[in-house]
Amino acid sequence: MQQSFHAKEFIQTEHLSYEDWLQYRCLGIGGSDIAAICGLSKWRTSMHVYLEKLGEAPDEVKNEAAEWGTRLEQLIAEKFSQEHPDWAILEKKVMYCHPENEWGSPIWIG
Repeated sequence: MQQSFHAKEFIQTEHLSYEDWLQYRCLGIGGSDIAAICGLSKWRTSMHVYLEKLGEAPDEVKNEAAEWGTRLEQLIAEKFSQEHPDWAILEKKVMYCHPENEWGSPIWIG
């Protein structure tokens, strides 16, 4: 039997300030946290994620690679969309949480 999962919208993020977005982000585990938690990140560890969630991590210094990654997100999505016309590419600025356990970690999908 196939099971489906439908996340619940936790909060719309489009009009949040960066500082407010960061506070909400600390409530859960986002896509960029997963590699660190699994020990697969070159840049962060699971302990760093833990300290971030507690608000005790040192301030992150943005590097040029991270800046370019952010700047190129839309271009990469457009290229992927062209190469995969059978896939719907949607950008929805929302944090999600489990539909029945809102106390659980919101999942950020930007």
